[in-house]
Amino acid sequence: MFNVPRVIHFEILASAPGYQPQTRTGVSVTEKQVTSNINFQLPKLPTEQSGIISGTVQGEPNSIPEFQYPIAMLFVATLLALVLAKSFNSKAKPLQHD
Repeated sequence: MFNVPRVIHFEILASAPGYQPQTRTGVSVTEKQVTSNINFQLPKLPTEQSGIISGTVQGEPNSIPEFQYPIAMLFVATLLALVLAKSFNSKAKPLQHD
């Protein structure tokens, strides 16, 4: 049989934050070949449509506690763990195997 490259038609979507997306339909892509000349010029969105948010966040307070000094809290927790581990090791007795 003949070795004819397969041509597939695609819909190409180009988008970027702050710009209006554009679509090209029926773009012919030939298998194992570079498809060139698919250019987009995305128009910039107006400021009122570009996703800028301002104001005050309202709602329930954060239920997850946030520590003012997280590194100090980790240091204290590490020291406490070391003291407890040392205390536990000094009271532990080795197991006797019969």
